[in-house]
Amino acid sequence: MNTSKILLSLYLILAVILAQFFVAYFFSKGKTSYRKAFSALVLCISIYLFGYLMIINTNNLQEMIFWNQIQYFGLPFISVLWLLVALLYTKTIYSLKTRTAFLLFSVPVITFFVRLTNLWHHLFYTEWEMRQTFGYYSLYMERGLWYYVNISYTILCLLLTVIIYLVGYLKNKAGYTKPHFLVFFFASILPLISIVLIIFAFKEWAIDYSALIMPLSLLIISYGILKYDFLEIRTLAREMIFENNFAGMLVYGPGNRIIDYNKAAEKFFKTINISLNNHPIEDILARDPNLLEIFESDRSCDFSLMIDGEERFFEIDVVPLGDSHDGNKRMLK
Repeated sequence: MNTSKILLSLYLILAVILAQFFVAYFFSKGKTSYRKAFSALVLCISIYLFGYLMIINTNNLQEMIFWNQIQYFGLPFISVLWLLVALLYTKTIYSLKTRTAFLLFSVPVITFFVRLTNLWHHLFYTEWEMRQTFGYYSLYMERGLWYYVNISYTILCLLLTVIIYLVGYLKNKAGYTKPHFLVFFFASILPLISIVLIIFAFKEWAIDYSALIMPLSLLIISYGILKYDFLEIRTLAREMIFENNFAGMLVYGPGNRIIDYNKAAEKFFKTINISLNNHPIEDILARDPNLLEIFESDRSCDFSLMIDGEERFFEIDVVPLGDSHDGNKRMLK
């Protein structure tokens, strides 16, 4: 067996094992939106890498086409899940709403089915060819129309991901969390570079640069976990103290904009037919001036509401966040 093929196979095997470890580890640690998204991302990466591992270890064109199809059980979703992890980690969004999911996953889902049915319409790949590269066989595909739609969306997702982490790094004032954004920034920029290489250099060498570079992103994330423990501390603290608390919690930012809330708060507002979102509280409670006055107050208070024909009593504790002289941020519990 060719030495380069052996080394590449070992490299991919280790990457798949590392990816599966991530999936099991983070899924077992909790079930927040962030952990689910990260586990799904790494699972899709492992499927994609395993498919490429099988492709380079066969010299049969039909088998290569089959394993390429297997890759697309994960490949279309990698970039959008990468973006979703960035949105959740930086708290650009706090959970995946149905409308957001539809917006983000429409193109990947269509891509999955277009690739699955490619034999009938050839919109994704028009021709298949087996080529020898550096002593082993690889799969070369002529690209169809939908391939370019998918690759454009992939670039958009990865570019937005890189921008989100860069903005998060520049805006973050806490020195101990700045390295967290840098880790994710560098881990995210590598897949973007690999996509550019695939677009401009694939025809000459028929090398899947994403499969070669993606394991490096996993190694960077591994370094971040071992060095800074950022995924463990940040997510566990949120789960135990905030997300799983039986008391409803709202976090206000400047302008009384809701920047975070837990499940108990969401459930409370749902019982009074109000949907929480990341808008100012005056917009959310615009139709109920009395309740708005209570939730805009910077003092703790008691109040009662009629719910399902029954009067219920509630208590609000206002906790300032950050600088005691700065009333811009506070939490209601």
